[in-house]
Amino acid sequence: MMWDDLMALHNDVMMEDVDRWLEDPAAFSQSPTSTGDSTDVQVLLIEGFLIYNYKPLEKVFDARYNFVLPFEEAKRRRLSRTYIPPDPPGFFDGHVWPMYLKYKKERDDHNIQTIDLDGTRPVEENFERVKTEILDMIKHLKDSQM
Repeated sequence: MMWDDLMALHNDVMMEDVDRWLEDPAAFSQSPTSTGDSTDVQVLLIEGFLIYNYKPLEKVFDARYNFVLPFEEAKRRRLSRTYIPPDPPGFFDGHVWPMYLKYKKERDDHNIQTIDLDGTRPVEENFERVKTEILDMIKHLKDSQM
C-alpha cells in the first residue's frame, strides 16, 4: 500500500469519527479536568500531511499547521526509518517526494492557507509555538463567549 496517496487512506472512517466528535466533543474527552460546562473548550487535533487535501475536512479547521523540510532532510529522515516491508530502492525519489509535491501544489492551487513550521527546528520549539497559538485561540474563544 502506498500511504503517500490520498486514495490510500480511510477518509470516510476518519470523517465519521470527526462528525461524531463535532456532535459531542465532551463525549470524547479523557481529561479529568473537564467540567462539562459551557466554558469548556474542546480541541480536536487531526494529523497527517494529506488532511488538507480532503475536502470534507475543510469546514473543521480553525488552524492548519504544516511542517516544511527541504528535500535532502526529508529524504535523510525517510531513509533512516525502518519499514516493513522496506521501501524499494528509489522509492523516495520516485514516489514519496513527487506525491508530496503533487499534494502541495494542489493545496497551493486551491489557496489552502497553512502555518508553516520549520521541520529542521527542534520538536520542542515547534510544539511550544503551536501550543501557544492554540491556547491563544482558546482564550479568544472564551473571551468572546462572555
